[in-house]
Amino acid sequence: MYQSLDTRSVHCAPSFEPRRDDECVASLRAALQRYLDLMYDCDVSRFDDVFAPTVQLHGFRDGAMQCWPAGVYRNILAKRQSPKSIGAPREDRLLLLDFASRTQAMIKCRCASRPCCS
Repeated sequence: MYQSLDTRSVHCAPSFEPRRDDECVASLRAALQRYLDLMYDCDVSRFDDVFAPTVQLHGFRDGAMQCWPAGVYRNILAKRQSPKSIGAPREDRLLLLDFASRTQAMIKCRCASRPCCS
């Protein structure tokens, strides 16, 4: 599934240096952490801190392409049993942070939780 993070507060000044501004990287990492936390605990009270109101989730479910607007996805998360509630260990991490321009970046992450063993 592809998801858009709410990074409205993230703005990077133009730079021609090979390294990006530390504040910009920190802002993107913080946005990613909010997303990963939401996927782990499904606390939809923080949904608007993670996703823009116009977000749409696109991907394949049950062999068919799906497109869910923000409200539908919020309801899906609200009804889902969170990995946190069953004590599943977190295995999420940042794999790639790539800046395409001063206003666009791509984050690739692993968002996984193993079932809790008793």
